[in-house]
Amino acid sequence: MQSMTFFRSKMCHTTRFSIVGRLTVQNCPRKLSSSSNENIFDPSRFEATRLPLLKAQSIPGYCYTSQAWFDREMETIFKPSWMLVGRADEIPNPGEYITLKAPGIGPIIVCRGKDDKISGFVNICRHRGALLLPDEMGKVKGGIVCPYHAWTYDPTSGDLKGAPKMNSECFDKSKYPLHSVRLEEIGGFLFASSASIPSSEQVSLLDSLGNLPELIFDHWPLEELETVGRSEYTVDCNWKFLLENTSETYHTPYVHKTTLGAMDSNPCSEVLPKVPHGDWAAIHVPGDRSVVPLPKEDAPFPTFQDKTFFVSLFPSLQINVTHDCVWWMRMLPLAVNKTRVTQGFLFPKSTINKPDFQENLAPYLNRWRLAVVEDNDISVNQQLGALSPEASNPGHGTYCELEKGVHEFHNYLLDRMIGPKT
Repeated sequence: MQSMTFFRSKMCHTTRFSIVGRLTVQNCPRKLSSSSNENIFDPSRFEATRLPLLKAQSIPGYCYTSQAWFDREMETIFKPSWMLVGRADEIPNPGEYITLKAPGIGPIIVCRGKDDKISGFVNICRHRGALLLPDEMGKVKGGIVCPYHAWTYDPTSGDLKGAPKMNSECFDKSKYPLHSVRLEEIGGFLFASSASIPSSEQVSLLDSLGNLPELIFDHWPLEELETVGRSEYTVDCNWKFLLENTSETYHTPYVHKTTLGAMDSNPCSEVLPKVPHGDWAAIHVPGDRSVVPLPKEDAPFPTFQDKTFFVSLFPSLQINVTHDCVWWMRMLPLAVNKTRVTQGFLFPKSTINKPDFQENLAPYLNRWRLAVVEDNDISVNQQLGALSPEASNPGHGTYCELEKGVHEFHNYLLDRMIGPKT
């Protein structure tokens, strides 16, 4: 069952579309004994997943239902990773901000300061730990004001500027700035990472991306694109099911039978000049037009590329680039069996300024909605299946040649959960 709410709001300099949905199903995290918890991380249980694609077997069902497995994911995968917060074009003016409750990191703020620079802070007051800014997006005027005791912080520097009735000689405002988070930008995308990670363990965003910018992103005008809408869904399934679904087109003739239909794809390594390396995987979707419009619909927008790639940035982000636009999808774990899916839709400013843009945009938004709802539904279906003991038995599940991206993701996951392949 799903309920949808549509609304429009004028923020910054573009019109935003928000879609909020909820898929509901009754399923509970799988509870294992302490001895079982130790056994689920035994590397020998995953030897078959480490085999070459067509000989390999997928990870067991408890990886999607075990609380112990989920807790380790938060610590070893999400805490040290870079998380997409949003786009720089979404906060073009001083005082505008985006917030995110990042798994493994906590609540953060990304704000454009009076100096036009964008900074990242922990979204927690230094006084009693209240959440400072509860809204996903907005604009502060005089400062970031805590709703509890009105401690006020400079949105540019994070410095504490005001603390009512804190008159003690022992109190020094300079000792209570907002804690910072690491923030890096590539192609207009804003990524945050915890600043509490020891410097010896920190990995830069570029090191994480490897040669992705060189091979794909640098060939799209990412910095020139602007956000025209976001959509959001809460889905009752494990986050991995959703990312796996976006990593292959094997399912499209069946899950999207009456919408997208069959979609050809091949590994990106077959069309790129170099072997990919970094925390990412991609599939190439051949075609002579934008992949977004439904098969019987026109693709009316000007093009700036002639290829389409679906790019998975591990652990839980996909950025899809096609002939005339770009869209991203972020999967944030809320619980072992609950995920928040957020999408963002990007077009060149020259396209947005066309008088018929809103009319031509409507079929694109409809296509994105149809696809994600169908993908969400099948992911909920998989979550129910994962509850069966049979789903965790040896020999359960194998890979098709179209599921190379899923296999690569599973091996990325295992490298961090149980250690690199020996």
